[in-house]
Amino acid sequence: MEAKKANLIKKHNLRSLSLSWRGNRNENSHHQNDEEILCALQPHSTLKLRIIGYQGLMFPYWMMDLLLPNLVEISLESCERCHQLPPLGKLRFLKVLNICRISALKYIDHTFYGDMESYFPSLEVLSIRVVLCLEEWTTVNGREHFPLLSSLTVDCCPKLVKLPMIQSLKELHSGATNVTLLTSLIMNTTVLTSLEISNFNELPDELLKNQKQLDRLNVFYCSLKSSSDLLDNLSCLKYLDIQACLIESLPAGLQNLSSLETLDLNFCDSLVSLPVNGLQRLSSLCSLRVQHCKTLASFI
Repeated sequence: MEAKKANLIKKHNLRSLSLSWRGNRNENSHHQNDEEILCALQPHSTLKLRIIGYQGLMFPYWMMDLLLPNLVEISLESCERCHQLPPLGKLRFLKVLNICRISALKYIDHTFYGDMESYFPSLEVLSIRVVLCLEEWTTVNGREHFPLLSSLTVDCCPKLVKLPMIQSLKELHSGATNVTLLTSLIMNTTVLTSLEISNFNELPDELLKNQKQLDRLNVFYCSLKSSSDLLDNLSCLKYLDIQACLIESLPAGLQNLSSLETLDLNFCDSLVSLPVNGLQRLSSLCSLRVQHCKTLASFI
């Protein structure tokens, strides 16, 4: 087999490995071949691993048995047919984990964590995107999950309604997910400094009531009511970006954003007016940008 000739297991200085399967392929005829190839491409040691377009049903033994204990970054992308993730929670040095477009993945259970006292002890950045069939993410009682996780992205996971509680989050990006999941993620942390939310038809009341440290808020492709309390109590907010949202007038809480320095409004086609009185009370405002808001007639 050509893959074995690469002899990656003897490349002792290998620090980063990216393996990519490209092109339009018949999944049924290629999955076994992909498994054999990836199995033969076991590296000796690497710090960063990226696998793209792999069509095997399972990841190889050298990933499932964690024969690369020093990994600090893993990206699994478009591995459409894999239905189980390796026990990555056992990797002591893993800092960045990206999971994207794994269509067959329906459940993340206890096997994902391994048998450590603390799961993912060094993980700082976690991204889960376009995992359309993921329904359940099991937590293990009595064990610590993601103690250092500071940045989380959950995008296009419409069936997922629950994640392990993560109290250390400082950055959250969430879009096209279940609103119940969004609410629980935000309500369970009080140290968020940056939040991006997108593609929600309706945002619940008091969603940000505990986010006293939030200083950056991006809202894209959402429906916002003028009576919304989304902007209430955000005394530390410095940057507000609202794009392509269904909104006629800005929420009243805007006038209380005493720390706001930058306000961006883009592609809000139904926005009719901006409240002058509200803007006048924004004593820290340095930059105001309004673009492509077709129905905006006045600042009154």
